[in-house]
Amino acid sequence: MIYFFMSALTVIFLVHFTVFKTFIAIFPDFYATHLSFVRTFFGLMSLFFPIASFLVKNYDNWFTNIFYTLSAVWAGLMFYFFIASVFYGLFLFGASLISLNISVQLIGKILFALAILISAYGFYNAHVIKVTEREVVLPNLPESWEGRRAVFVSDIHLGQIHGNKFAEKTAKKILELNPDIIFDSGDLYDGVKGEAFSLIEPLTQLKPPLGYYAVSGNHESYGAFQEYKEAVKKAGIKMLDNEVVEVDGVYIAGADYETTQKTDNFRKILKDLFQNVQKEKPFILIKHVPLNLSEAESQGVDLQLSGHTHRAQVFPLTLISNYVYKGYDYGLKYFKSMQLLVTDGVGTWGPPMRIGTHSEIVVIIFK
Repeated sequence: MIYFFMSALTVIFLVHFTVFKTFIAIFPDFYATHLSFVRTFFGLMSLFFPIASFLVKNYDNWFTNIFYTLSAVWAGLMFYFFIASVFYGLFLFGASLISLNISVQLIGKILFALAILISAYGFYNAHVIKVTEREVVLPNLPESWEGRRAVFVSDIHLGQIHGNKFAEKTAKKILELNPDIIFDSGDLYDGVKGEAFSLIEPLTQLKPPLGYYAVSGNHESYGAFQEYKEAVKKAGIKMLDNEVVEVDGVYIAGADYETTQKTDNFRKILKDLFQNVQKEKPFILIKHVPLNLSEAESQGVDLQLSGHTHRAQVFPLTLISNYVYKGYDYGLKYFKSMQLLVTDGVGTWGPPMRIGTHSEIVVIIFK
């Protein structure tokens, strides 16, 4: 954990240092007259997000809400300033090879302006909830399930950025979709300090005929896990903690994040889940992370529902997400005989921005 923390601090510092050096190259006059201010500003801002992340783990008040939100926004803005700085460096290198009759400072200013515009769009886009429809054909689907609509949500990340009002907005959107059943693949909470039931209270409006089923994600394990579980139960949501239920001829199982991280544990839990089920009936598995797919497929899972990836939220990090999850970081796809549906998620973690991805609620229509 210490190694990870120090590595993260190093990366954050290097990003700020790179942007700082680019800033003084683009705005030399401003830097010359405000030297102390610029140095102090970039030095302090490089510490803001780590400090804010520590504070929200332990405190929940108006100051931590504002400080953490602004720090997360700054982190997102810095990411695109860093990309602008890299392109500026490449332009300088190209300009040194060929004679260009153009101001390099002007190019830098244009790149920084584009970074601000792209970031502004990303912050706006993260708050626009998109509804995606997916048709899923399951083998031996009971006639009563034909045409039924399920809402699949994940990664709402309720906490100090996405609070009670965001939960209300999400609940209202789901109510408009009038689902027969709701699936939630975890990270309902962000894992920061907060009143668990107050955050989730708007979701108590969601009472679909066939129930609301959820599993834990990695962020639940970062916070008051037991408090989260009690709040979820109080809200009328069924937390499937490595258990399976039969709903009108279809099995719905949930894999807890903490106990299924290791392949051997997941394999054993799957065997236990399948011990008393009828193989001919459809089997849906809700699991936070889309990994260990071969284990689920070989055991007989027909459809796995996952989130977690966010597709990294922003381009070009989306390319890394696709590589890490071997192409299974988003969408409805087949893994051998098993179908896998991965969503971008409704909320965000870290910078509240989305570029190249969407804040998403999925409607599954069963066929």
